[in-house]
Amino acid sequence: APLDGSTDGDYELALAEAPPPLVARPIAVGETVEASLDADDGGNAFGTRADAYAFTGTTGQRIVATMSSDAFDTYLELFSENSDEAGGRYALDSDDDGAGEGTNSRLTYTIPSDGQYTIEARAFTGEGEGAYTLTFEEAPPLPAPVALSWGATVQGEIVAEDPRDDESRGFDAYTF
Repeated sequence: APLDGSTDGDYELALAEAPPPLVARPIAVGETVEASLDADDGGNAFGTRADAYAFTGTTGQRIVATMSSDAFDTYLELFSENSDEAGGRYALDSDDDGAGEGTNSRLTYTIPSDGQYTIEARAFTGEGEGAYTLTFEEAPPLPAPVALSWGATVQGEIVAEDPRDDESRGFDAYTF
């Protein structure tokens, strides 16, 4: 039926078999996976070919997932498997090209609560196929901000050794 309820016209309807359901395999902190996306992989909720990796997260834990491939533009998405008010899973964060220059992905995220989480590894477009590498690490906790007194002046510099936020940007933190 047309959205406006009054438009007439021709249409085409196609029915095809969906890919098999996506089944998550467990992944542990510190693990590196060498895998590939191909026509035999399962599909996510939108039918997009993907691989899924499940882990148990703890409140405040910072995770870093990095996906790289020479065959396609990578894409990572993090889901909470903890029930929301509607009783289902929900997306928390995603990344396309966060691993620096090129088409590799890096997703850094601070886990909000204890529970089950899933990372979907896929191509940015649904057509991507080929080999990829996924590393799953735990980032160090963010340091406590330094107390800053009223009227004080601080000279600082952002350097490679500084802590990184969830967008992989270096920073120095102060509180007042």
